[in-house]
Amino acid sequence: MKERVEAFGPRRGLTGILTEPRSAGIANAPAILLTNVGIQTRVGPGRIWVELARRLAASGFPVLRFDLSGMGDSAVRIGGASESERAVLDMRDAMDHLERKHGVRQFVVIGFCSGTDVAHGVALADPRVAGMIWIEGYAYRTRRFLVRWYMTRLLSLRRWRRYARSVLARLRLTAEQQRGIGEEDRIFRRDYPTPELLSRQLEELVHRGVQILAVYSGGANPTYGYGGQFFEMLPGDFRGHIDEIFVPEADHLFSVLDHRRTLVERLAVWIEERFGEKQSLRTGT
Repeated sequence: MKERVEAFGPRRGLTGILTEPRSAGIANAPAILLTNVGIQTRVGPGRIWVELARRLAASGFPVLRFDLSGMGDSAVRIGGASESERAVLDMRDAMDHLERKHGVRQFVVIGFCSGTDVAHGVALADPRVAGMIWIEGYAYRTRRFLVRWYMTRLLSLRRWRRYARSVLARLRLTAEQQRGIGEEDRIFRRDYPTPELLSRQLEELVHRGVQILAVYSGGANPTYGYGGQFFEMLPGDFRGHIDEIFVPEADHLFSVLDHRRTLVERLAVWIEERFGEKQSLRTGT
């Protein structure tokens, strides 16, 4: 593969790294777009975006991993747009740049944790998005989840002891310290769409032909706890239309090297199967 810095967007204020195949890539292959995970830069947790970009470039896909405006090496976007609106504008600027400079016409957007909001937003807004991957994205508790969640805790002496210690520690805090804990929870809380709204939006994307993969770890608890929960937590029937990967042994950030490498490989294989050379031959593109 080969890598180079790309500057684009308003006043060339957005900065990223374009990773491309060293030889000719897949004809009409979509470009993969990767952005920040939380406040981390475009390298991703444990450099997962670097590893994924190079793995996909080896399979013939161009990959742009870049910092959203106001983060990492990218300048602040001037204007009155909200944070989510700015992120979608950044993503569309990235697509415009790759289309204009490199002739790319389709894109696969990948969001990790809060980055799911960005990937989902741009997929709804731009018909050039042909694929979307969520990693640790939206999750809603189901009846089955709650039964499993509370039963494992009620029967665990170790958890009861840990709960008692946390209550005692909380009681020792001053009123000001306790308010600080509530403020921290508020800062890191994300506003999810309702299950009904999300279901309608996903139906729209599926009808448009967007390929979708949802990935969850065992570390996503207390919201996601078993394989197949994705298809039970939404009112629509998405089996056969959306793919799910559940990795129970991994933590939220896939911080264990073997888990991260496994995730990179599974993502790459999924993209290859849907947008790779064999798929291009089947569709005649």
